[in-house]
Amino acid sequence: MSGVVMSPSALSVILAKVRELFPAASLSGVQMVLTLSTLASLTAILLSGKIIYYMTKKNMVLTALLMMSMGGLFALSFHEQLSTLYIAAIVIGLGQGIVMTLSTALIADYFENGERSSLMGKQSGILSIGGTMILLCAGWLSSINWYYVYFVYLITIPVLLVVYFLLPKGEKAKKADVAAIKIFNPTLLYYCLLIFFFSVCQYTYSTNVALLLKHTGLGTQALTGVATACFSTASFVSGMMMGRIYKRLKTYTITVGLASIAGGLLLCSWAPSLLVVFLGGAMVGMGVGASIPTGIIASASSVPPAGSTIAIALFTASSSFGLFCSPIIVNNVTALTGSTTESA
Repeated sequence: MSGVVMSPSALSVILAKVRELFPAASLSGVQMVLTLSTLASLTAILLSGKIIYYMTKKNMVLTALLMMSMGGLFALSFHEQLSTLYIAAIVIGLGQGIVMTLSTALIADYFENGERSSLMGKQSGILSIGGTMILLCAGWLSSINWYYVYFVYLITIPVLLVVYFLLPKGEKAKKADVAAIKIFNPTLLYYCLLIFFFSVCQYTYSTNVALLLKHTGLGTQALTGVATACFSTASFVSGMMMGRIYKRLKTYTITVGLASIAGGLLLCSWAPSLLVVFLGGAMVGMGVGASIPTGIIASASSVPPAGSTIAIALFTASSSFGLFCSPIIVNNVTALTGSTTESA
């Protein structure tokens, strides 16, 4: 289930083609094909904290997976207008937001302490390797026809069947469980703000790698999928090693992750070859793979156990809002410096 969370990033491979097909659209307008899903995801994440009182988590996940598949089918059928791609991104993002929150919340529900930390890291790894496979498929599909990339969302159908038959039914959350809990506190607020700025930085790679390769002439649309897969693979490796990484770095894990992302983006901005772009993407992925699980665990631990789902939802919502704001902030900053996002 965690593996499909990265599926919206598959759209990063077609951004250069979308800009070519819709020349009247601004750069931010083209990037909205990808980033609108993060805004919709943010909405779904915030609503999921309320929906859990009316639906079981299993039914919420099933509905979300169905929405993702329907969004992909919609884009495959109606891809002639930029507006229809926006609609598809919103539907996909709504499903993604619910899956993203609940795949983590289910671990917090059923496991505790060291086992929870270990599974959070493994979840991050599965998420990344799933993203790698999806991105490689996306690069191959888009090389046949750009809008074929939306076929990757059909992967949610077998996942839906697995969830239907294997995930325990569970129960609706009870309002009494969280009524007396103080959710908002300085620690949670700190991690929400931190993940916002973290997401602004790390999403710069996904939203611009296709444009960078086309601008510099370093690679094709299919190679964009490979470049993004380098990010996901490195994220998988660091996620699987999170237990050992956190044991050594402890509270500095996120700081080191940010440094890795900054170094990776600098490499990409100065890249003389495709190999350096791959290396930069891997550095960004390593930072993400180790830092995100650390932040999730810290957020869930900052509140009483009954409030962990809402705390994780707030943390994840802050991340999604950062992803949505990333191209807006980055494009304006690069404009102020007199540069362009493709070459910055």
